[in-house]
Amino acid sequence: MLGALVGAVATGCAGVLTWWSLRWQQSAYVQAERDKWLREKQRATYADFLDAIQGAVDGLESAGRGLSAPTPDVSSLYSWLGEEVVTHVVSARRRLASVQIDGPASAEVAADELYRSVNTCMVVAMQWRQGLADDADGERLAELEVGFDETLQIVHGRLRNFTQVARDVVQGA
Repeated sequence: MLGALVGAVATGCAGVLTWWSLRWQQSAYVQAERDKWLREKQRATYADFLDAIQGAVDGLESAGRGLSAPTPDVSSLYSWLGEEVVTHVVSARRRLASVQIDGPASAEVAADELYRSVNTCMVVAMQWRQGLADDADGERLAELEVGFDETLQIVHGRLRNFTQVARDVVQGA
């Protein structure tokens, strides 16, 4: 009788242990799938943000070439800045909100710094264009050009930084 009791207890314990093991495995699987989904969502969010930022950067680089041309076409540059750069900056601002929601904080900070530097560069480009339209003196135009080049370099540095942070987040580093 004692043998039967020990067998029943052992069988019951084995059943409980099996149940707990299956629960743990299921929980680990669900967590792994959730983490995978979150990384894919973050990758898409970061890609959308970078797409908008890259459009703005491309537009700023083109505007810089146009502004530094020997005879810049000020009116077409005004349209170019409005149509190509501002549109992408506004789009990047909307996508920045998604980066802030999806996180983590390191990506949010890097994205915000990148967005702000692109916005600053756009403002400097507009000031440079306005200086050309107002026939500012050569010294003032040279200052605006240097300011534009410096802010564009900052943009490129922050773009590299955000790309690295995003890569680390998506790869789980």
